[in-house]
This record gives sequence, structure tokens and C-alpha cells, in this order.
Amino acid sequence: MSAPARTTQRRNNCFYETHQAMIKTTASLIAEKGIESVSIAALARAMGINRTTVYYHFDSREQLVNEVKAWSSDQLAQAFRQDKPRQ
Repeated sequence: MSAPARTTQRRNNCFYETHQAMIKTTASLIAEKGIESVSIAALARAMGINRTTVYYHFDSREQLVNEVKAWSSDQLAQAFRQDKPRQ
């Protein structure tokens, strides 16, 4: 793999990891304080980052919340698949 390809892959991995951390942090904020209290600014404060960074990942609060809903749904479905039926 060439150096530019490795750099691009690393950048993509970092983007994905940050994106997932934002989703998980938002889910925690919702669990702690309720969905009404979640904002781009609240997420940025909780993560110690700039709001611009959040907007780089999400166009709006609505998009952020929708991705948290999808992630939560996936987590729940995965938990059900892993749960073995009782006999």
C-alpha cells in the first residue's frame, strides 16, 4: 500500500472512530438528561471539542439524533440476536 493510501485509510479510520464516539456520547447524554437537552453545543462540551468538528460529521441536530436512533436500534437488535432462547 502506498503512503498516500495509508494516510487516507488512517484519516478514514479516525473519522469513523470520532463519528462513533459522537454517537455514543450523544446516546449517553440522552440517557442522562433527556433528548430535549441534547444539542450540538452540549455534545461538543461533553467531548471537549469545537462545535465545528461536530458539524463536520453531522449537518444538524436532527441528523445527529437520527443516527443515534439508528445506532441504538442496531445495538438492541444485536443484543437480541446474541441472547440464546431459554428452554
